[in-house]
Amino acid sequence: MFALRKILLCIVLCLPGLSWSQSVAQPKFTETVSAFALRVRTDDLHDTKNLAVLSALLAREADRLLQLPGSVQQTLTIHLLEQDELKPSDAENLFLSRQDRPVQLFFAISKAIIQRRVREFLRRDNLSLDSSNWLAAALCNRVFYDGLGTRTFFVSDYRIARSQFLAGHFPQIELLLSRPMPAEDGALFRLYLQHCDLLVRTLESSRLTSGEFFRRLFEMEAYGRQGYEAFEFLLKPEWHSLDRTLQDWYARNVLNESGKGWQRADSAEVVEQLQELITVPLLQAGRSNAVRRVPLDQMPRVLEDYRINTLALTLLQNKMLKLQIAAPPLLQEPIQLYGEALQLLKNDKIRSFKKKFQEAQRSFQAAQSRQERITALLDQLEKERRPVLQDFALFLQVDDKYEAIRRSLLP
Repeated sequence: MFALRKILLCIVLCLPGLSWSQSVAQPKFTETVSAFALRVRTDDLHDTKNLAVLSALLAREADRLLQLPGSVQQTLTIHLLEQDELKPSDAENLFLSRQDRPVQLFFAISKAIIQRRVREFLRRDNLSLDSSNWLAAALCNRVFYDGLGTRTFFVSDYRIARSQFLAGHFPQIELLLSRPMPAEDGALFRLYLQHCDLLVRTLESSRLTSGEFFRRLFEMEAYGRQGYEAFEFLLKPEWHSLDRTLQDWYARNVLNESGKGWQRADSAEVVEQLQELITVPLLQAGRSNAVRRVPLDQMPRVLEDYRINTLALTLLQNKMLKLQIAAPPLLQEPIQLYGEALQLLKNDKIRSFKKKFQEAQRSFQAAQSRQERITALLDQLEKERRPVLQDFALFLQVDDKYEAIRRSLLP
């Protein structure tokens, strides 16, 4: 996850050593992305290129999300300026501040791209719909926080929202659809993005065709229906017999959808999977235990194979990143060190790889030991607080009463 965030932040903030340039009256550099009718203008060449890559990524994923027919015609120009140079945005120009945080830039560009797409589909200028807010929030969460479009595998992380659902706390869907949160770099806004993403995921997992649903929703909103009312009308055929309101449908389905994202693996499972990744099975003839696993840094031939076969090494890196995300928090940082070691191997730095690999081994062993001590302590506290037979208390009470009745009836 840390590596993913670095990739996305580099797109917005540029690579280390490339600072924001001093503001000037007019932008000097322009980058055009013809495939998505986008133009980026800033006063720094690197900022312009990076912002163009980001905008194209968001435009591509917005098209996949909305599934609207045709392609965009009107060019959207994105300007990056100092705060005191900002102007009001319109249908053709989006003005962004250099002082904004990365997530604010992602959200603003996502919303502008979605609004442009919807306006052209409906052929209505200067149209602003409620749905553009929660759709932009969903897109922003998928790309900025979960890495959609920037990594070879993609699974959303809904653990924070799911913990709320399991405790019986669900957002009011009417507020989610009609009252957007102001974009800011904070935990509450991130939670809003995640809930909007889950709402869209729930729609995509229903029997409805998401593209057709969005088209009808946009049309109803454009002709005066409130977003919540249009949403409720279109979803009524999907209601279960127990659903009395749209909130009932939402709570029932979003709980199921939240369980489809990343799930934490327990420590034993993580250790087993990690050993599969960082060791190589070696056959030993003439021994009862004929196969033993040897750490990767002690297998020169395997390292040489990885140097030649970069695709295999990339797949190994992806598996390591996936394991890091699924691991308990204490084990994530040591696993990240293994990922950094693999990157050194990919860069043909064998000595640095071995040094980083051994550092990762020591770090993981220390973290694993700490994790085991914490688990043992929690188990002990649970036993002290909860007697062994407590889970069977009700059964024992019934059994005692049955014995008392039986004895009273016998002569």
